[in-house]
Amino acid sequence: NLLLNIGPTKEGTIDPLQEERLLQIGKWLETNGEAIYESKPWKYQNDTVNPTVWYTSNESRQHVYAIVLKWPGRKLPLASVDPNAVQNVTVLGCSDLPQWSADSAGHTVVSMPRPEKIATNYAWTVVFHMKILE
Repeated sequence: NLLLNIGPTKEGTIDPLQEERLLQIGKWLETNGEAIYESKPWKYQNDTVNPTVWYTSNESRQHVYAIVLKWPGRKLPLASVDPNAVQNVTVLGCSDLPQWSADSAGHTVVSMPRPEKIATNYAWTVVFHMKILE
């Protein structure tokens, strides 16, 4: 849920700063809406290794979405995603396909693309195309 306290002025207009925020949310949803619309919470709400990652899923697409709220750097380790269940990985708003692997602890580690290659500047979405969605 997202609560926005944006209302018109007494003249019936939207303040330019509030308008800018609404447009930014719209741009983010244009890129990352797949992780929001027609999705539901996954079996894990957020990740235990990386607490700034929150999960949603879409059973019909066999996708798990990891919404990353803080830029992780080049490597994104995730404890909640079983690397054996992953078919491939994409990042919404980026044409480059990231590499991914399992580390010695059994975590899925995604090699993130450079930030300038992703269409949004915050809250990036990593999509796990699953073999079987658990």
